[in-house]
Amino acid sequence: MAHRLLILTGWPGAGKTTTAAFILARWPGLRLLSYDAVKEEWFDREGFSSLEERAALNERSLQAYWALVDQGLSRGEELLLEYPFGQKHREALLALSAKHQAQPATILLNGDPHTLYRRYAERDRHHARHPGHYSECYHKGAAARPMPIPTEEDWIADCRAKAYDIRLGPTLRLDMTDPAQADFPALERFLEQIKAKEQPFMEHTVTTYVSELKAELDKLDTTAFDRVIDILLAVYRRDGQVFIAGNGGSAGTANHFVCDFGKNAVAGDRRRFRVLSVSDNVEKITALGNDIAFDQIFRFQLGNLMRPGDALIVISASGNSPDLVQACEYAKGLGCPVIALSGFGGGKICDGADAVLKTDMTSYERIEDLHMSILHMIVCWFKEHQEALSTDN
Repeated sequence: MAHRLLILTGWPGAGKTTTAAFILARWPGLRLLSYDAVKEEWFDREGFSSLEERAALNERSLQAYWALVDQGLSRGEELLLEYPFGQKHREALLALSAKHQAQPATILLNGDPHTLYRRYAERDRHHARHPGHYSECYHKGAAARPMPIPTEEDWIADCRAKAYDIRLGPTLRLDMTDPAQADFPALERFLEQIKAKEQPFMEHTVTTYVSELKAELDKLDTTAFDRVIDILLAVYRRDGQVFIAGNGGSAGTANHFVCDFGKNAVAGDRRRFRVLSVSDNVEKITALGNDIAFDQIFRFQLGNLMRPGDALIVISASGNSPDLVQACEYAKGLGCPVIALSGFGGGKICDGADAVLKTDMTSYERIEDLHMSILHMIVCWFKEHQEALSTDN
């Protein structure tokens, strides 16, 4: 019978140590492997004199940690791995699970980023915290040289960039904004299901995906949505053009929107929206990228097509795609309104945009689903409010 590999992750300051203690008290025989504990052994044994040495030590200690996980799984142990695992750790965790036919499950701790930052800042200077975690120079027995605590803005941006939202197998999200209000009974039920294998893994994946996407839809910023509608109505009334752009899956979303919005947003024989995706011509895009620069593929097209009175919609999971940032700057330079859809809490495309619809999610699949839903909502709004299209308004 395959053994279980429980992954406890989430942002720093989310309460992983407390949650690990809760889990271990309810799962006899489960062995805790904390990467922080392994790092601390290496800090004391080797030490470091610069940030470069610290980074190299972290890499060596990570390989040592994976070796410990490998050894535990090879002995048939059921393990609890505790650390702020990000997407960069996903491949190693999947490989270890596959090698030993272990069944992974994830407990993902999250919470209000500003609250987590305050807890992180307090913890990282607490006397019980190993100084190797927050120092640029550390040798056991010698005075450490602490690094400055990052600003709240920088810390939140860094956490979002590291994507602490890895999900392997059945996944439970636990809001730890206020640990006293956290749904630990749900965690206890989750553990019992995993131990007893009562819930098929696919079923849990589906229910988790749906519940997380629904939660984001419930938080949709309706004020920002209203601004989007106002912008598009104004463009229609002055017979302007709507441009839309995205990369990868977001390019597909952009092209899909052109189909739906151009065909369905206006009924009957009335003049329709003029809407164009600058992501749909692969020949032009590759020519511009190859001959000029890939960060210019959208800006170049807008330079030939966009006029004052038009509008631009940009779609990006990360919110930081250079080609979209360039497109936004060009549109704003013409005085054209910009509508930004993003994930990861925002990004550069949101800076100065006239309407922003964003999510803190870091799962590309969920972000793209949310963006598609928002664009479909826009189409539906126009289908249901044809009277608003009158140029007399």
